[in-house]
Amino acid sequence: MPKLPMGRMMGYASGALGYSLLDRLMVAAVIYFYLPPAEESLPQLVPKVVFGYIFIFGRVIDSIADPLVSYWTDNSKSPRGRRVPFMFFGGLPLAACLVALFFPPVAGMSNWNAVTLALLLGSYFFFFTYYVCPYLALIPELGTTHKERINITSMQGIFMLFGVIAASVACMPLASALGFRAMALILGAASLVFLYLPVVSVNEKVYCASNPSSLDLFSSLKATFKNKPFVIYLIGNLTFWFGFNIISSGVSYYVTSLLGRPVADTAVFMGIALGVALVFIPVINFFSRFATKRNIMIILLLIFALDLPFIYLMNSQSLPISNMTFAYIVMFFAGIPLAGLFVIPNAIIADLTDYDEMNTGQRREAMYFGAQGFCLKVTLGISTYLMTLMFEKFGNSAAEPLGVQLTGPVGGVFALLGMAAFFFFPRDLEKTVADFRNRKAQAG
Repeated sequence: MPKLPMGRMMGYASGALGYSLLDRLMVAAVIYFYLPPAEESLPQLVPKVVFGYIFIFGRVIDSIADPLVSYWTDNSKSPRGRRVPFMFFGGLPLAACLVALFFPPVAGMSNWNAVTLALLLGSYFFFFTYYVCPYLALIPELGTTHKERINITSMQGIFMLFGVIAASVACMPLASALGFRAMALILGAASLVFLYLPVVSVNEKVYCASNPSSLDLFSSLKATFKNKPFVIYLIGNLTFWFGFNIISSGVSYYVTSLLGRPVADTAVFMGIALGVALVFIPVINFFSRFATKRNIMIILLLIFALDLPFIYLMNSQSLPISNMTFAYIVMFFAGIPLAGLFVIPNAIIADLTDYDEMNTGQRREAMYFGAQGFCLKVTLGISTYLMTLMFEKFGNSAAEPLGVQLTGPVGGVFALLGMAAFFFFPRDLEKTVADFRNRKAQAG
């Protein structure tokens, strides 16, 4: 098979901007639109408790979709390939569902709004998986060497950060200037362009050599979790995300409860971490030429584990520098492992799918990404619940900040657990799968 040209590789990687833009809009704007603060002139559209239940319903749909879509795309016999047809049919409804969320049937509190929200939110989360799972499954098919896979995931990481930054910078200013509906239409249209760039950039019949899996759904799931290196990787990566989610969810509390700053300053702190991540993605790409992905993850988790406990001291009166400067330094170093989180894990999954083929003779890339996605969603839910428990028991205000302070050490502990897990990851897995790919290429 010919190598994917750089222009087409960038076209494929740009899809990450499309879905990350939509994901950030969901987080930044949809909740705000349906449950606006009291000082805003916007009407509340559904009761808060009802919104919470509907959001849980959407996440349940999302979790169920992971193994189903993974199985469908791995076993697809479409003449256009196993992945691109899903992306072709999933991109438009994905963007349309998010935009439609800003057009509720009633301009005020209404049961019809709740029904519409449930239908659209469930559909959005389903189509998010329907697009993203096959999209990620192309990584090990388009990149057949360590260098190619790291280059692809590095490009994806950069485009993903651009999506996050674009949503963070443009969302609320556009909503304030033009209204939420116009904002949704503009950013939804922009995301649609990037969602379809991979569709026109990748011809699976030219650049992908893959055969449909013959395993049924439950056999495929069972075989996935029997892959010991995958389970070790999952433990390490999920504890990484567990700690990171606690921290990212707590940033606004660091700003207000620990530093006494307005909540608007949250953007500055997130901007520091994201900016550092953007700079360090090429750095991590460079060092991946000399170090294995396993060792890079160990180093990144060590940095995370050493940095996060310092959050506990953000409101200390005994620091040799100002509290704000201290907090900026903590967020700076948090951005380094964040860069790795965008690049290394998906490249490891690509290697693990080769390792799986060695043992089963099946190509089931999507099932591995789907299994990771399902476990990640459960992990993020548990970590958010743990954070709320800490806030409830120890406080989350300037007067009682201990719950907020503890998020740092707790996140650090989970980073240490992740680092420990990667010590059990096979040292020679990259060489093993590289040798396998070479033998496979020589065999024709």
